[in-house]
Amino acid sequence: MDLNDDTFAQKDLTIWAQATDSAELLQRYRKVNSITSIRPSNNKHSLRALSRCLNFPAFYLSQIEFYRSCYDRLQEKEAATLPDVIPDELTVSADFRRAYEHVVIAVAIGLITNKGNGAYQVVNGSGSIIGSSRRQVAEKFVVDYSSQRLYAEIGKRIAACESETIYNAVTTLIQTASDLEPFEQEILTTLSQRYHPLR
Repeated sequence: MDLNDDTFAQKDLTIWAQATDSAELLQRYRKVNSITSIRPSNNKHSLRALSRCLNFPAFYLSQIEFYRSCYDRLQEKEAATLPDVIPDELTVSADFRRAYEHVVIAVAIGLITNKGNGAYQVVNGSGSIIGSSRRQVAEKFVVDYSSQRLYAEIGKRIAACESETIYNAVTTLIQTASDLEPFEQEILTTLSQRYHPLR
């Protein structure tokens, strides 16, 4: 279990156990999940636990992930057009979302440009290609240690911009970009609300 993943962190955990062990088990599991509850079990030789993530049982989400991986392995064209059952905004970490927001703002205000062949690079930078898609650039900023200096520099340059400048650039990108993913559209809408001049 990844305790640092705020997206799929266990929201609740119910344990069925023998009544004599319940206090000790509850104390141990509350270190992992503070809202663990315990119920008496009819079988003193078994321990059952049900975790619920995002108000779905964990096994339900794992089945979706299993079938998604099957479709991905087959690389079917039809599978690529199927809508995702679990929206992207629920499956990304807070760090990735923050990085993605920085990337789309940087693209909108012109700090990062697309050279036409899908290669993204920083304007007034070293000229090196930092990724072939906006998603790849955001992933690189989150996981690649060598990209942290560049990520911090972009963050500083974005922070130096006025809210109205960011708002105008983001709304222009929403209206003009033809290759936006649904997740990017959602991020851009959120950013336009956050940087709205009347806020």
